Amino acid sequence: MLGKLIISDLSGKRVIHLSLFLFIFLPALLLSNALSMVFSLSASLDLLFERSRIPHFVQMHAGEPDLTSIESWNRGRDDILDFQAVEMVTVDGSELFLSETGESEASSVMDVGFVRQNTRFDFLLDLKNEAVAPGDGEIAVPLFHKEKEGLEIGDTVTLKHGDTQLLFIIAAFTRDAQMNPALIHSKRFVVSEGDFDLLKKSFGESEYLLEYRLNDPNQAQPFADAYSDAGLSASGPAVTISLFRIINALSDGITITILILLSFLFCITAAICLRFTLLTSLDEDYREIGVMKGIGFPLRFIRKIYLGKYVLLGSSASFLGYIFSFLMHRAMTGHIRLYLGSGARDGAGYLLPLAGASFVFVIVLVSCLLVLSQIHRISAVQALRAGRLSTGSRGIRRLSLERFPLPGVNLTLASRDLILRGRMFLILGLVFFLCAFTILVPLNFLNTIESPEFISYMGIGRSDIRIDLRSDAAGQMRLDRIIASLEEDRDLGALVPVSTYRCRVRNAEGEDSRINVDTGDFSVFPLEYLEGRSPRAEGEISLSLLNAKELGVQTGDPLKIIEEDGIFEMKICGVYQDVTNGGYTAKALTLPSKGEALRHTLALDLRKGVSLGQKIQEYSEAFAPARVTDIDSYLKQTLGETIVLLRKITGLAIAAALTGSLLISSLFLRMILIKDGSQIVIMRALGFSRRDIGRQYLFRLLVVLGLGTIAGTLMANSAGQTLVSALWSLMGASRIRFVIDPVTAYVMVPAVLILLVVFTGMKIMKDDASIDSCSMADLNAE
Repeated sequence: MLGKLIISDLSGKRVIHLSLFLFIFLPALLLSNALSMVFSLSASLDLLFERSRIPHFVQMHAGEPDLTSIESWNRGRDDILDFQAVEMVTVDGSELFLSETGESEASSVMDVGFVRQNTRFDFLLDLKNEAVAPGDGEIAVPLFHKEKEGLEIGDTVTLKHGDTQLLFIIAAFTRDAQMNPALIHSKRFVVSEGDFDLLKKSFGESEYLLEYRLNDPNQAQPFADAYSDAGLSASGPAVTISLFRIINALSDGITITILILLSFLFCITAAICLRFTLLTSLDEDYREIGVMKGIGFPLRFIRKIYLGKYVLLGSSASFLGYIFSFLMHRAMTGHIRLYLGSGARDGAGYLLPLAGASFVFVIVLVSCLLVLSQIHRISAVQALRAGRLSTGSRGIRRLSLERFPLPGVNLTLASRDLILRGRMFLILGLVFFLCAFTILVPLNFLNTIESPEFISYMGIGRSDIRIDLRSDAAGQMRLDRIIASLEEDRDLGALVPVSTYRCRVRNAEGEDSRINVDTGDFSVFPLEYLEGRSPRAEGEISLSLLNAKELGVQTGDPLKIIEEDGIFEMKICGVYQDVTNGGYTAKALTLPSKGEALRHTLALDLRKGVSLGQKIQEYSEAFAPARVTDIDSYLKQTLGETIVLLRKITGLAIAAALTGSLLISSLFLRMILIKDGSQIVIMRALGFSRRDIGRQYLFRLLVVLGLGTIAGTLMANSAGQTLVSALWSLMGASRIRFVIDPVTAYVMVPAVLILLVVFTGMKIMKDDASIDSCSMADLNAE
């Protein structure tokens, strides 16, 4: 009997039940897919690191390292599993030609290095996660350049250096566990042993990657500190396996986080719609419930009738969301499969997304139980007498038309109804609020990350041009030469040289660690500080947010710098945001004593009217092999992967929110027309036309839509900003300010929502037959 009642109820009101099904299906789909991506990302990373035998610690060094001292130090340690020194021939971007257009990579922010395949560990893999082995005349190209230039197997790569020209055929594309992401500004090309020797003779400049695999990878950071303390070759940055994992997972991690947030937003929307649907059903069945209670049906049985229907609806929608997540999974994990490969899917790969779908079902079940708790308050006598539940106008039983001095009867009646049933319309407004919020938060963040202002979150001041120099044996001489040349350039408005050093510091608990410190005048191109200011005098230092947290210090505290000459104290003058280098950087005017610089950077501003493109070309030719880029290009190339993924998520959010607003508008109007059937009959009998009644309902819908959309827009630009900042604080940026396009945020999005909802409302009002079904028999029945 119970089953027949449930099936009979589901077979009616198909549009309402279908809409509710979709609202449960959507969050189940998104959350299942997000958790499936979590598993895929983790499994693919593990597989990539395993197949490549990634080093646990890497020290980069420009020039020839002192391998004798290094190997002597290695013999004295029992925590080293393996060691190798990987030579890399560096090539200036202006000498590398990848595209058929004949343009070089001079404008690229990437440092280019040519290597041989390693024989012990740190293998560079092809798209099947097998170690690449190019023959003579062949080359394996990083995936970054494949995606950037649209390269294919069989295309040519040309190197030109003076009178020397070398031509290679692309034989494979490489996954590099160390240098895959665009955030890493170094890329390795793989050539054969013979071609490597030829390149070394022709180009001559080499860097080394001093790589270690340890018995315990978790001890990589203490090992890095010990290496640095030993004073071994270290004219470049040092990286541990933990940073490799973070950087490889960063772009897809952002995508997963946004998907989870969207799924929670739609869970809330589904719960609201479910509550509204259940209350409407209880209102329609009020007399029937009273009759069942009057003839002795147990309360538990009555509750099962309603609960069974929504349990069946919720479980089927959640399960289908889980099933369809595997179809969506392939589209959403394209970036993971390309750059990391496809890890094996075991039982956890199916159970984790199933747990997400189950969570959505639990939300549905709890929402039903909360609403159905009202059944016990229904009196059989009152139900048979009143015939309906309260409409939510508790405390306002009557409201005369005299209190509404509005022009037009339709407007007056619609406004009066909005007040009388404010609670019901508030639920609809909350749904529109969530739809606007869901669209605008990812859209505003996409606009922010694509804007030039985002450079402030990368620990870099806003300038016209950036020049990067490698720190090699001739690095300081080259830097001095470039500075001298630039100081004579009348087209230049400002020039700030910055050098980066590796320093040993002591935190508040007396523990030592290493940080990278940029030295220079940071008042010319200032950063945006969370607190404090940039260093203006010797003895002052500012820290990135994550460094300040890691060291347990804040603005005004002293920071101990440990040098060979002794321990020096510097005062922390500010804390800024930085998502580069894992979020761990520092700024100072100068340091007590300086070792060998890791790198040099020049920030330039041009005078008004000077051509930026022309100057970049001029500087690239004059200062080769220095890398010259404009800041906008630097930003786009560095965050390119993240921007592409964020665009996909933004498109998904917009499509889902617009679909949701259309469905909820349809659901609401159909239910309220059913609910107001008797009132519509009376109004038609009193002489109101179909158009009059339709205008009243559309007016209510527009008022609720307008208020909900305005609130959602304002909240997205404030609370949404706080939400994104909280997520990015894990990466070093805790106070992100949205760059808002006012036309899009305040005009286009509300306009699209309004037009979509109005069109839906007009369509339903036109097709609904209940407005025309007026007769004296109906009136007498009322």
